[in-house]
Amino acid sequence: MEGYTRISEPERERILVLLQKGFSQNEVARALGRNQSSISREIHKGKITGVYNPILAQRRTVARAKTRIPKLKIDSVTWGTIQNHFAIHWSPRQISSFLHNDGNDGTVTPVSEKTIYNYINFHMKGELKKLALLELRQKGKQRKHTLELRGKIPNMVLIDERPKEVDSRDVPGHWEGDLIIGDGHKSALSVIVERKTRYVMIERLLSYDAKTVRKSIEKRFKTLDPELKKSLTYDQGKEMAQHEKLAKNIKMKVYFCNPHSPWEKGTCENTNYLIRDMCEGVSDFRLLSQAQVHRIARLLNERPRQTLGFRTPKEKISKLCNESC
Repeated sequence: MEGYTRISEPERERILVLLQKGFSQNEVARALGRNQSSISREIHKGKITGVYNPILAQRRTVARAKTRIPKLKIDSVTWGTIQNHFAIHWSPRQISSFLHNDGNDGTVTPVSEKTIYNYINFHMKGELKKLALLELRQKGKQRKHTLELRGKIPNMVLIDERPKEVDSRDVPGHWEGDLIIGDGHKSALSVIVERKTRYVMIERLLSYDAKTVRKSIEKRFKTLDPELKKSLTYDQGKEMAQHEKLAKNIKMKVYFCNPHSPWEKGTCENTNYLIRDMCEGVSDFRLLSQAQVHRIARLLNERPRQTLGFRTPKEKISKLCNESC
């Protein structure tokens, strides 16, 4: 029936009155402008000892409505990850893909795009909900506009040309990198993480021009065994303008994600969330010492991961180093 609405509480009271006057179900339906089958179900729902009770029918309707609300599968850690990616202008579809694929290291629960929207609908109210949904609809345009202004980096090799062995994570030595930008664009954390072991190295930067970022990455890769240096995947940020010199100095291939596709380095994106969480609200990284930043990396590298069979990144990368010796 087009334009169907559920039977209201006043209608239930009227049904009782009409039934007491001896109206049949068909007559009650015509009087209320309802389908006869709807009235039949309503009377059956509200019957007690053979008599229709509108109060009982109302209670049962409310109880059933509660069971119709979807049981949402988003735990607090997963919701934190989702919010973090909203902040960098990802859509629910992109976030869902990230949670189901390479970006998920076992610390979060994969959920669908629909579940993310449902969570917003059922857990956010009033103006806050309207603003959240409006923001989601606008984010794609904002992100595209920002990237277009950054210009092109010459001589990039896109991720499409990266060896397929990297996708499987079977071969160690393939890394992902990114910057976490601090408040006011006054500082950054330079993050590189190994895809197979999830081993992470972090450095605080008080500026993040191309030369500074290049030297920071080179310094960290110098500490690694040659067998653990095969490729680095990064996004198309201007801090990678010296990528050709970087590739030559570290003797590694450097690949770039496609535009608007940060999930292509999902391991690093997920690691960034964990790092932000361990910063405990500090978003101006000038307030952190390099020792504090190294401590965050150490804690992450010494934390057991489900995806690693509850071994730690440190254990995994140490084993690889020993095997290559």
